[in-house]
Amino acid sequence: MDVAEFMPLVLINPELTLVGEKAAGPEGCLSFPEVFAEITRPQQVDVKALNEKGKPIEFRAGGLLSARDSTRVGSFARHFVY
Repeated sequence: MDVAEFMPLVLINPELTLVGEKAAGPEGCLSFPEVFAEITRPQQVDVKALNEKGKPIEFRAGGLLSARDSTRVGSFARHFVY
């Protein structure tokens, strides 16, 4: 699946469901580029929302940890369901 065809992605009233194990990874802020902290997040989430046309959209998103740890970065969307 080419995620680019869904961009810009509009999510109205999104509902997130945590999926899988949690993992910790470094995360920072662009305003303070030298400041980082270990953040714990789920490795994936299931997303349910309405798109820009008001139609239901569902997908699983992965790779939610910081790109600084490239071993944990996954794909944005695993699948879409309309």
